[in-house]
Amino acid sequence: MTVSTDFVFHRLWPPRPLDPARTLLLLNRLAADPLSPWLVIETRATVAGVAHLVAVHAPQIPWLYQTLHDLLPGIAISGKEKVIHRPVCQAAAELTFVPDAVALRTDDPVAITTSVLSSLAVRLNDEDTLVVQFVLGPRRGGHHVRSDAPDPHQSPWNRLSHGT
Repeated sequence: MTVSTDFVFHRLWPPRPLDPARTLLLLNRLAADPLSPWLVIETRATVAGVAHLVAVHAPQIPWLYQTLHDLLPGIAISGKEKVIHRPVCQAAAELTFVPDAVALRTDDPVAITTSVLSSLAVRLNDEDTLVVQFVLGPRRGGHHVRSDAPDPHQSPWNRLSHGT
């Protein structure tokens, strides 16, 4: 998968207190809408604190502003002139959710998000920046998995020799 790098980043200041129900509504909309553009959600931790960033391609900026303001009233977004300083990463790791046939566990999104973002709670040195970045590409609508669907972790040979 090739992702264009000409994203425009904006800093976000979510409303306080952050309403989990409205946040979940926003994330559901961003993750499931097949018309949503490429979207980067990034959280950066330094010794100075945590910064929340979001990025889209330049033509989608009005869509981003409208969507965020509609679904998270009270959110503040940096202006278009604001240049976001994002130093180059020296080391990175990638989490990929596969296989596609297995849906992510969504019954407790707060616990899942908390566990992923807990990595930001480590003690950092002055020169360290810890980044958690989610890239949402072209979306596909959700599908229910049939109750008789084979185990996606079972090898084809095992299915042929032992059945499902």
